[in-house]
Amino acid sequence: MAIPERDPRHMTRNQLPIFLLAGAWGLGRLGCFYAGNFVWVCAGDVALAFFVLSYLMFFFAKRSAFSLSFSKPLLLFTAITMISWIASNRIFPMENTAEGSLYLLRWIMLAFLPFSAIAFAKKFNSDIILRALFFLAGIIAIAGILQFIFLPNIGFLESEGWDPHFFRVVGTFLDPNFTGGLMILAILFCFSKGREAFTGKNWILPGLFFIVLLLTFSRSSYLAFSVGMIVLMFIHKNRIFTRIAVILICILAVAWIPRTWFENAHGINRRESGYARIVSWSNAIQIIQKHPLLGVGFNNYRPAQEKYLAKNLDDAPKYWRAGAGSDSSLLFVWATTGIFGLGAFGWFLFSLVRRRTRNVFGIALLASTPALLFHATFVNSLFYPPIMGWIMLLAGGAHASEETE
Repeated sequence: MAIPERDPRHMTRNQLPIFLLAGAWGLGRLGCFYAGNFVWVCAGDVALAFFVLSYLMFFFAKRSAFSLSFSKPLLLFTAITMISWIASNRIFPMENTAEGSLYLLRWIMLAFLPFSAIAFAKKFNSDIILRALFFLAGIIAIAGILQFIFLPNIGFLESEGWDPHFFRVVGTFLDPNFTGGLMILAILFCFSKGREAFTGKNWILPGLFFIVLLLTFSRSSYLAFSVGMIVLMFIHKNRIFTRIAVILICILAVAWIPRTWFENAHGINRRESGYARIVSWSNAIQIIQKHPLLGVGFNNYRPAQEKYLAKNLDDAPKYWRAGAGSDSSLLFVWATTGIFGLGAFGWFLFSLVRRRTRNVFGIALLASTPALLFHATFVNSLFYPPIMGWIMLLAGGAHASEETE
C-alpha cells in the first residue's frame, strides 16, 4: 500500500522556523532584554538568525547569489555597511563601534532573508510564507486591541525611555508608528488580491488590521497607507476597489478631526513631536556633513551624536532609545554609510519595484515599497526588523512564486 505524500501546505516540524520568526517578531519589545551599554538582545533577532541559517545553504546549493533582480544592489549595500563600519574604527574607539557591529550583524541576517525565503518556498510552498506573515500581523493586531482596551495610557513607561502615548494603539512594539507601519503592510498584502479581498470572509482580516491602524492615530502611517492604496488603485484599475480605497482613505482623514479635539482637551501637544522630528533631521544632516562619503559607520549613530553634536548620552536613561537612529531612514543611511551607501540602498529599493510580477507577493511588494518609503521619511521604519523583514519575505516570495507559475 502506497504511503500518501504529505501536503506541503500543512505544518511540519521543518516549517517551524518561519513561524518561530513571526512569533518572535510579534513579541516585539516584550521579547527583548537589556544586556547593558545600550545593547538589547531580542527573541526576533535570534529567530531571524535561526531561520536564515536553516535555509540559506539550500539556496546557494542550487543557484548563484547574483541570480535575482535585487541581489546586486542588496549585496553591494551590505558590503558598503561593512566597509563603513571598518573605516569607522579610525573615528571612534573600539568600545563605541562594538555596538554598531551588532546592528551590522542583524542587517546581514536581514539581507540574506529573501534568499532563505526562496529556498523555504521551493522546499515547501510560498503559501506558508503568506500564513506566517498574517500570523505576525495577527499577533500585533490582537495585542494592540487588548492594549488599547486595558492599558490605554503607557505614560508610566516614560521613565524607561518610551514616549508617553495616551489612548493610542502601541501594541507589543510600544510604538504607534511602527505598529501602524506593520498594519499598512498587512492591509496592502490583503488588498493585493483586488476585489477578491472583499468577498465572503476575506474582509475580516483587512478589517481588523484597518481598525488597529485607525487607532494608532499615526500621521505617518495614515499618509503611507494612502500612498499604498493609490498604487493598488492604479494596479487593479477596478471601480469597486477604487471606491473602497477612497472611502478608507477618507475615514482616516475624518478620524483625525476628533483626535485633534481629544488631544487639545487633554493638553497633548503634537507640535512637540513634529518639532522633535525636525531637530532629528537637522542632527542627521550635521553628521552627514562631517563624513559625506562613507558615513560614520553602520550603526555608529549614537557615538556620532556624542562626538559631533556634543550630546552626552551617558546622562540619558539607561534604556533610552532615541540616540540610536534618525527619524528618517534615508538620512540614517546617508549618515552611517555615506553617499555610496545611500546610492546602493536606493538602487535596492528601486529593484524591488522594477519587475512587475503579477502574483500576490509581487503586487504587495509593488504597493508596499513606496508606501514604506513615505513612512520611513518620518520614522526609521526601513531598519525596524519586523517591517524590513516583511519586505524581505515579500521579495523572496515574489521570486519563488514567479518561478513556479
